[in-house]
Amino acid sequence: MRKYLFIVLLAACNPAMIPVQQKARVDTIFSKSVDTIYKIDTIYYKTIYQQTPVNNYISTNTFTGSGTQILKHVKDFKNFDATTAVIQVLDENTGGLFQPYTGTDEPDGGMIFKDKLNRKWLRQAQGIVNVGWYGASANLSATGARVDTRNLFIAARDYIYNHPSKFTTLYIPADTSGLYTFSGAGKYFISDSILFTKSIKILGEGTIGFPTSKIVFPPHTTGLVFKPIEQYGFSVDIQNLGISCDYDPPFNVKKHAITTQVLSHFNNINVEQFDGDGVHITACASWPNGDNNNYGNSDGSTFENITATFCTNGIFIEGCDANTIHIINSSTNQCRRWGIFDNGFLGNLYTKPHAAFNGVPAVSGNAVVSFGGKYYAATPGHDGYFGDAPDSNFNKQPDLNPLFWYEVTGMGSTAWNATTRYYSGGPINIQNTNAWSNILNAYTEGFQPPINLNTRSKVDGGDNGAGVRGSYHQILFGAEYIYNADLILPNGTNQHRMTIGGDAPDYSTVLKIYNDWGKSQTAVPLKLETNISQVYLGMKNSTGTSAVFGYSNKDLVTYVDNVMTLKQTTTGSLTKVNILSTDPTTDNIELGFTGVFINTSTNVTSLWANVGGKLFKTVLQSDIKLNSSVIDSIIKNATHDTNLIFNKTNK
Repeated sequence: MRKYLFIVLLAACNPAMIPVQQKARVDTIFSKSVDTIYKIDTIYYKTIYQQTPVNNYISTNTFTGSGTQILKHVKDFKNFDATTAVIQVLDENTGGLFQPYTGTDEPDGGMIFKDKLNRKWLRQAQGIVNVGWYGASANLSATGARVDTRNLFIAARDYIYNHPSKFTTLYIPADTSGLYTFSGAGKYFISDSILFTKSIKILGEGTIGFPTSKIVFPPHTTGLVFKPIEQYGFSVDIQNLGISCDYDPPFNVKKHAITTQVLSHFNNINVEQFDGDGVHITACASWPNGDNNNYGNSDGSTFENITATFCTNGIFIEGCDANTIHIINSSTNQCRRWGIFDNGFLGNLYTKPHAAFNGVPAVSGNAVVSFGGKYYAATPGHDGYFGDAPDSNFNKQPDLNPLFWYEVTGMGSTAWNATTRYYSGGPINIQNTNAWSNILNAYTEGFQPPINLNTRSKVDGGDNGAGVRGSYHQILFGAEYIYNADLILPNGTNQHRMTIGGDAPDYSTVLKIYNDWGKSQTAVPLKLETNISQVYLGMKNSTGTSAVFGYSNKDLVTYVDNVMTLKQTTTGSLTKVNILSTDPTTDNIELGFTGVFINTSTNVTSLWANVGGKLFKTVLQSDIKLNSSVIDSIIKNATHDTNLIFNKTNK
C-alpha cells in the first residue's frame, strides 16, 4: 500500500504546519522550503507552502513534540481521553494527522472520529479523499472471502460532495497482489452500483494500459453511474481504473460497467469483463419524459486509452447530446457485439481505435452465419437490437434478404438457423443517419465483420484487416484511393474549379481515367451526368481556342467557333464516317440540320448511313459536296425501299 503524509492545518493559519521537533523524514512533495516558525500554545510549527502533491505519504514515524499524541489505529479513538492539540495515527492504511473538530459533520469512519469523551477529531487533508481511510481494502478476508466496500466508497464520495470547495478527488490506492487473476484478490469488491450526481474526480494508480487500482462487481450488476438528477449538468474525470464483474452467462446486456450522461474525461480505463457495455454514453438534454430517461449532456467529452474486453459492446454512444466526442487510442476486443457502437446524433471523432475479434462465436457473438457455402454478417439496424425489434432478421434467409444480411469473407461463424435471432457485430458501427463521424488510422484485425458506416462518415487511413463497409480513404503506393464513395464537387460561391497539377499545371502530364468494369459492367471510363436536358464538356488548348462537346436533347453536339470538324489524329484526313443505328425499321438518320460540308479536297472515299447493314431513309437536306465515287457508293448500296432525297442540285 502507498503511504500518505498529511500536513497539520491549523484553523489560525492557512499554510500547513509541522512541529519543529518532528524527527520524521518528509518526502519531497513540496516545491518551497520552510518559510516561518510559529508558536501556538507550547508547540512550535514551521509553515510549509504546499502545492498540489503528486503523492502524499503517511508518516509512520513518531512525533516527539509535546502536545502530540500517538495512536496505532483509528479504532483507538474510542478509548482516547487525553488532552492534546494533535493526534497522529500510525496505521499505514487509515493513519494520518487529526485535530479537534467542533463543526456539524458527524463521525463517518474516515474523515471524522469521536473519542471516549465524545470529542470529534478531523483528519487534516485537502483535495483528496482516500477510500482506504474508511477501511476499504482490496485484500481478501482471513477466510479468503471478498469484503464488500460499497458503503465505504459511498461514505468517501459523500464527504467530497459535502465539502466541494476543499475536496474534489476520490482516491483508490492499488493493491498489486493477485492483479492478473479472476479470484478477486487485488480488487475492491463492490456489491452493487454506485451513483454519482455531482462533479468528481476518481483517481487510481498504474501506467497506460495497466491500471493497478481495480474494482469488481457481482454478475448482472450495474457498475458506476454518472447521472444528473436535477436540471443541471456536471462533469466527471476518471483516471487509472480497472473495472470488471464476475463471469456468469447468460448476460444482462443492460448492466454496464460505467454509464455516463455528463461531460466526461476518462483516461486509462480497463474494463475486463462485464454483462453489458464497457463504457455506456447516453445523453439528451431533454428532461425525462416517458421512455426518454437519459437526461444529460455528454457533448465534447474525451475518452483516452479505453480498453474494453468481453463486454456486449466495448463503447456504446447514443443520444441527441452525445456529439463531438473524441475517442483516442481505444482498444475494444472480443466483445459479443460491437467494439464501438455509435448512435450519437451528429457524429464523433475516433483517433487510432483498435478492435479485434468482435461479434464472433469464440466470444459468444453470433454476428456471422454460414449458409449455402457462403458467409453472411447481420446488418446493423435490421437485427432486432436497439429499438428495431419489429424489423429483426428472425427467419430471414441470408441469400434471399440482402437488407438483413451482407456477404463477408470466411471467418468464425455458426450455421444459419431460421429460429435464431442474430445480432450484428464488428469493430465499429456508425449507426445514426445524421451523424458525421470520422475514424482516423484505425487498426482492425481480420476475422471479424468490417467497420460499418452510415453515408456521412468515413475512415481515413489505417490498417483495416476487417475491411470497411462505407467510405474509406487510403494512401497506397503513393496514390490516394477512395473506396465505396463518389467524389462530388458541388457548385457554390467559393467553389469554381478543380485543377489537377496546381495553379500552374504541367500540360505534359496526362490525366488518365480508367473504367471500373467490375462496377459498371460497361466500358464507360468517363461519365458526365446532369439533371437537366443538356450536358457539355468544355475544352481549351494553348492557343486559347475553346471547344465544346455535349449532349443536348438526345443530340450529340460538338463545335469550335460553331464549326464542326471531324479529323483523324494521324497524318492525313478523315477517311470514313460510319453512322450506325440498331433499328433499321424505325430510325431516321438525318445529316445536316445546319449543313454538313465535306471538302472535295479531302480524300473522302465513302459516306455511309448504315442502318442495320443497309442504307435506310437517308435524308440529305443541305448542300453536300461529294465526289463521284461517294455518289456511286450511295447508289450502289441503296435498296429498293431507300429514299434518296437531294433538295438542291447535286454536282
